[in-house]
Amino acid sequence: MTGSRITIRFGGGGADSWNDELLDRFCAPEVSTLTHVDAPELSESEPYFATFFLNRIFRHVGDLIPDDVGIMLGVLLRRVAEANRSYMIGRDKALIYVGHATNNHIDELMLSIGQFEQCIASARIAFDISVSIQMISEKLKERPKRRPLHERIANIDNAIKHFDEWLALGNSPYGKAPLWLTPTGIRAARQEPRPGKQVPERPIHLSYRRLAHAIECLQRRAKFVSSGVFSQLEDLNGQELPRWGSSYSPQSKGTEATPASGQGLPPTAPAN
Repeated sequence: MTGSRITIRFGGGGADSWNDELLDRFCAPEVSTLTHVDAPELSESEPYFATFFLNRIFRHVGDLIPDDVGIMLGVLLRRVAEANRSYMIGRDKALIYVGHATNNHIDELMLSIGQFEQCIASARIAFDISVSIQMISEKLKERPKRRPLHERIANIDNAIKHFDEWLALGNSPYGKAPLWLTPTGIRAARQEPRPGKQVPERPIHLSYRRLAHAIECLQRRAKFVSSGVFSQLEDLNGQELPRWGSSYSPQSKGTEATPASGQGLPPTAPAN
């Protein structure tokens, strides 16, 4: 390679430690800084869809949920589970990379990035469906404004989805990577795939902790959808459908309440 010098350092356990410049040039931006991963651990998802499916069939109020809404809720539950699973796998792979636990730790890094991309895509769809269901249940005429964390996730998802358009226009900062990992979170290149529009130099950042918080919020919503909504319907004697974002205090012992307005969705705190 003309004009370049490659240095290889051999680390413990037989795993290769590559020159920082090589990592940043040929793997992903800022990979050389990825010496630890500050990502909180998440627990396995409950079988939300199976619970929802059985409740729709065997509880008499199940027929009160319109079929089209039921299908949307099923997709929501599936996407919540996928976001959670992808986060867990991505975190595990990233920890293997920083720990040089195998001789293929570079492959583990690439797999980790891919899993976080899947996590972002599923979380974005889950939030979008959640907002759509809120519009239906509350008969809203206009789509509610995204909360900051939802907006941040959507922007990162757009950076991934429109990456091909961006490359076709010749805008390729950050080593032509749509998403990469840092010690504290994931980053994505801001994109505006329009001719003549310059891509801002500052990337979008979302901390692992905020992403984990978003998934936990979705998990709470999934728990309500899979079982709590049926308890609410029974308490209302089927006279009206649950209001997605309204406060609710169950009358029957042992029933689950829907989160109060604004709960179950990310708060309006900055999406770091």
